[in-house]
Amino acid sequence: MNKASHLNALVGAALREARIAASTELQLLAFSIGISYQRLQKYEVGKSRIPATTLRLAAEALGVPVERFFGDDVVWKLALETLPAPSALRLLTRSAPLPLQREGLDDPVRPRFHE
Repeated sequence: MNKASHLNALVGAALREARIAASTELQLLAFSIGISYQRLQKYEVGKSRIPATTLRLAAEALGVPVERFFGDDVVWKLALETLPAPSALRLLTRSAPLPLQREGLDDPVRPRFHE
């Protein structure tokens, strides 16, 4: 499985977790964002790539920020599943934030994953 497919599966799983946490049925969420429940199910299991606009509508319907689907948990899972074991272990054992900093800013630069 390539990185893009892996990321699609992780985002879909995060969407499913958010839907379940909101106690929202699959059919109800699908109806509220204007897609079929079968399409939503494909997104949740990672069989189809979810468009950004659909993901935003789902986030609004569930009352969560869209960033939840790309948060640290998703990035960590992707890193652990795609990096060689020693690299993943080094990431997990860091006690401080990653040393990537933009000059003059306190926010770390988040890694970007490209297809």
